Amino acid sequence: MKLKKVLNNNVVIVDNEKNQELILIGRGISFRHKDGIIDETCIERTFMLADPKSKHLIELAKEIPERYFTIAEEIIMLAQKELNQELSDAIYISLTDHIYFIQERIKKNLISHNPLKWEIKRYYPREYKISEKAAKIIETEFQFEIPDDEIAVLALHIVNCKINGDMRESIQIIELISNIVQIIKYSLRVELNEESVSYQRLLTHLNFFVQRVIAQKQYENHNPLFSVVKENYQKAYRCVELVREFIGKKYDYNVSEDELTYLTIHIQRLLTKEID
Repeated sequence: MKLKKVLNNNVVIVDNEKNQELILIGRGISFRHKDGIIDETCIERTFMLADPKSKHLIELAKEIPERYFTIAEEIIMLAQKELNQELSDAIYISLTDHIYFIQERIKKNLISHNPLKWEIKRYYPREYKISEKAAKIIETEFQFEIPDDEIAVLALHIVNCKINGDMRESIQIIELISNIVQIIKYSLRVELNEESVSYQRLLTHLNFFVQRVIAQKQYENHNPLFSVVKENYQKAYRCVELVREFIGKKYDYNVSEDELTYLTIHIQRLLTKEID
């Protein structure tokens, strides 16, 4: 790949062998070339210049100091290592931009309230712990303290890029999970042990279930276990019926027998405090 333009030390524009323009990201990538040919081993992320995200990235590289890109990359590497998975390329742009504006807002004492702070912390504990470490990295670099509301937003960026890169949809998912958990709590009239294995399994199930609801996708309608579960776990099933009714009204989504079956089983585990 032939170097065409240096945006900063970590971001360059190149032409590939098909004469397509690409934006490449990698720590110190602008120095790692010979006669204008980029060392491909140092490439960490690639964007097609025709992609709308690329235009935003170019503007960021022009307006935001390079150290914000370096910090964002450090945090992304940390998140990917701790989660043991790749994150969407969109996080490089959104996180760099967000870190810059955290610093700008804190300097001006403009801290916004995050209404989803507790939900993010409760339903995505791994991502929240990573964001706490990310906050320490940012605090060390810029010598200011990041409040909990902003830590939760950092976590949301990680959650967002695990799901599908759409921040609005990620917020919608968190809100729906919160609504379902509240229905479960109030209908069962029990105090849920949020540290239990059964509760964590329920949250994992709800994450995928809610994504299917929002995307209007679902498992097949028939499940041979449905009638057995409905008959034997009546209290749990009545709770699931309330969830089904809520989702039907709010999202015009018909929850299938398959979905009802597995959700009932997870709620029954909570009722019996089953840990296996």
